Amino acid sequence: MIFYDPTVVYQIYCKCLAESSDTFFHLICYLDLASHILVKYMLFLPFAFLLNVRTKIVTGYKKLQLYGITIFVLLMDFLYYCIIKLSSLRYLYIGKTPFFLIQIRTYGAQIKHEYIIYPILMLFSIIVIFLTVQRFHLIRTTGISAKLATKNQSYKINKNLIGIFHSVKNVVYSFKLQIDNLLPLAEPEKNSELKKIRDEINQYVEHISTVLTSNSDMDSILPSKTSAKSIIETVVNSIKKPQNVNVQTEFPNEDYCVFADTYYLNIAISNVLKNAYDAVADTGKSENVKIKLFSEFDSVVFAICDSGAGLDKKTQKNMFKPFYTTKSRIVNWGIGLSFTKKIISAHRGHISINSKKNIGTEFYI
Repeated sequence: MIFYDPTVVYQIYCKCLAESSDTFFHLICYLDLASHILVKYMLFLPFAFLLNVRTKIVTGYKKLQLYGITIFVLLMDFLYYCIIKLSSLRYLYIGKTPFFLIQIRTYGAQIKHEYIIYPILMLFSIIVIFLTVQRFHLIRTTGISAKLATKNQSYKINKNLIGIFHSVKNVVYSFKLQIDNLLPLAEPEKNSELKKIRDEINQYVEHISTVLTSNSDMDSILPSKTSAKSIIETVVNSIKKPQNVNVQTEFPNEDYCVFADTYYLNIAISNVLKNAYDAVADTGKSENVKIKLFSEFDSVVFAICDSGAGLDKKTQKNMFKPFYTTKSRIVNWGIGLSFTKKIISAHRGHISINSKKNIGTEFYI
C-alpha cells in the first residue's frame, strides 16, 4: 500500500536517485513480486482445498454447501478484480526503472465509462454473494420471507389436516365402540383379539393426533447436550424389527454429543428406521439395515441405510411432502417423514435421501 501514496512514492524515487546503486530499487521490485505471488496464491488456495475436500464428502447437504462455497469464492475473486480495475492499480515494477515509480497512468482517466461499469458489476457481485449464502445454506439462518411463507403454509396445512383427522377419528371410534359392545358377548379366545385391536386403534389415533396437533414452529423443543450414540441405541431397542431384517450399527471410537430434544429426535429417527424396516420386509429376503454415526466437518450425521428395492427419482422428490406415501393408506397416511423433516429443521439440521432402484436407500440426518 505504500506505493499508492504519491508523496511516499516520490520520497522513494528520491531515495533511489540518491543511492549509488539500484539495490534499494531492486529490493522494492522483489518485495512487489512477492506480494503479487502471495495474492495469486491466496486466490487459488481455496480451490485446491475444495478439490481435496470434494472426495471426502458423503452427505448431499455438505455437497450442496461445497458448490455454494466454490461459487462464493469465485464471486469474491471477481469482486477483488473489479476493485483493482476501478482503482487503476499498478503493474509489476520488476524489469522497470526507478522513474516508473512516479509515472502517472492515464489509463483510468481516458476510459471514464469504466467508473460506471465496475461499480455496477461490484454491486451485482455483492447481491449474488448474499443470494448464494442463503441458497446454499452457508450460514445457519433462514430469511424472514421464507419463515413467514413456511409458517403460513404450515398453518393452512395443519388447519385442514386437523379437520380431516377429526372426521376420520369419528369413523375409527365408531368401530371401537362396536368392539367394546362385542367384548361381553365374545368367546374368551376371541376376547383377547378384540382387546388387541381396540388397543391398536387407540395407539394409532393417539399417534396421528400428536403429529397433527403439534405446533408448526416446534416451539416446544427443548434442546440439551446428549449422546448421539445413546439416541440410536434407544431407537433401535424401542422398535420391533421384522424377522428378515439384520440390524448393523457402526459407531466411531469417540461418542459425539449433539444439542437436541431427545423426545422429538427419537421420533424423527424412529420414523426413518421404520421406513427402512418396511423397505427390507417387503423384499421377503434376509436383508441388512445399517445405522452409522459419523462427523462431517461441523455436523454430526445419522445415516440409516437399507438394502431394499430402492426408490425412483419422483418418489425421492416427494418423500417429505405431507400425505405422500407409496404404501397402503389403510395404515399409512404419509405424514411420518413430513413430520420428521419438521423436527430436523427445528433443530437447525437437514435430512436428505439417496436411493437407487434394486440397490437400496440411504437417509442422512
